[in-house]
Amino acid sequence: MKKIAVLSLFILITSNIFSTEIPLKEIKESVLSFLQKNGDCPEFYTLDNFPNEMITNPLNKNTIKEKEHGIYLIKNFLVHGYLHYLLVDNNGFSIIDMRESPQVNIVILLHFLEENENYTKNDVLFYIRNFVDTSERNEKNINRNSVIIND
Repeated sequence: MKKIAVLSLFILITSNIFSTEIPLKEIKESVLSFLQKNGDCPEFYTLDNFPNEMITNPLNKNTIKEKEHGIYLIKNFLVHGYLHYLLVDNNGFSIIDMRESPQVNIVILLHFLEENENYTKNDVLFYIRNFVDTSERNEKNINRNSVIIND
């Protein structure tokens, strides 16, 4: 019984050591900075006018919350802006820049899904389909708003 208690305590301590809970404020600061740097959000926006509703889980439509992990769609502030993805887990968070190659980005998403095995087969299929749809929507949006000049 003593061995079980010691083992339980060890697991609890090591899981807390390796679990990195990043404050939501830090995540939102990074997302806002990323959007502004890429022209998807006006420079005058601050955290005060950056609602959690701009970062939502496409599967269940929940907004991002403190200490919550998952795959989130980052909505844009501009009609011509891109939609991006935010991946949050125990190791930290990363932003998938949807301006990058879809082939590169899908590998990032698949790696995240592989590393975080708490997703069902249906969840994985949903996120992949949503990712592809978002990539296509971004492409159509940018092409529709492009100006073509004939020589």
